Amino acid sequence: MEGDLIEVRPKNKDELYYNATIVSYQESSGTFTVCYEDNTEESGLFSSSMIVPSQRSSVFEDEFLKVVDGHMVINETFRRARLLSFIGSPGIYQSAILFGDDGFDYETLAFDVDQAIILILPIFLGVANDQITPSILLFGAGAGSIPMALHSKECNMEVVELSDKVLLAAFEHFGVPKEDEKLVFHLEDARHFSKEGKSFDIIIVDVADSKSEVDPQLELPPAAFLEHGFFENVKKLMHERSWVVYNVIAKRDKLLELLDTFPFTSIYILAVDPNYVFMMSNVDIDIDHHDISRWCHDYKHMAYSVLEEVKNSSYYLENEILLGWFTKQDFRTFLANENVLV
Repeated sequence: MEGDLIEVRPKNKDELYYNATIVSYQESSGTFTVCYEDNTEESGLFSSSMIVPSQRSSVFEDEFLKVVDGHMVINETFRRARLLSFIGSPGIYQSAILFGDDGFDYETLAFDVDQAIILILPIFLGVANDQITPSILLFGAGAGSIPMALHSKECNMEVVELSDKVLLAAFEHFGVPKEDEKLVFHLEDARHFSKEGKSFDIIIVDVADSKSEVDPQLELPPAAFLEHGFFENVKKLMHERSWVVYNVIAKRDKLLELLDTFPFTSIYILAVDPNYVFMMSNVDIDIDHHDISRWCHDYKHMAYSVLEEVKNSSYYLENEILLGWFTKQDFRTFLANENVLV
């Protein structure tokens, strides 16, 4: 038993199974202590949270990234998944795409943050009150989970990705099509991307950079995507009804700062821990969690977990829990309250 390689759900409840080695068994509690790949240990784990022996398999690995097949629990259902991680960040999975009965299941999103981001599509359509075919610009391809989920909704998408290795992994190991008139990829630096004479309905900033300087207050996005020059480039890609989405992981003080940094009229935040998805527009409109639930009703299968948190937004507000849908003012009030965990 000791020394066996297993897959285990941290805290007995995380959705993703991680590779670990059994360190010891505590007979009195019937629990295990394990050591993960990053050499951290955790105790109190039950056998019901384990796959013994590990069934994880390597698909591809080079000096930059790794692709493995592993397992997740999604909506209380055990699922196989293909995972992408960077060699410089062991144990942190950047993307995951689930397997279905016949190949990849692009319409069931594995990570809460991906679920939150794609909800901008029904929100945009709900605000516009128009069944148009939206145009979407995404900065950061990942393994393709967000592009493929939105692609299934008949959008016109363009994706900008800096790393040729990430794009190659998406094409070769995650089933993302190289050529599709409704899903176009650009290999270039998102900070300098321009599209003369074209605007987009939705612009999504979902970028990470393992090489950027570490900011203890800001994990995502890299600081360059929060500078005036980048905002000006984004504005050139917008029209009067466009929405901009940012995937942010940051500490309390930085989040407060961002509320005043983003140059948009309307700012809403969908908090899914540890990510904060900022949804912003120059459309002056009031949106509450009831609107989100109504507009996103047909997305329950894609965003099952996050929509449940949206539905519980009033409860979270009353109990000072930083989850669910927030207006700019409510979010600021929560952040200013030291009793609220961030």
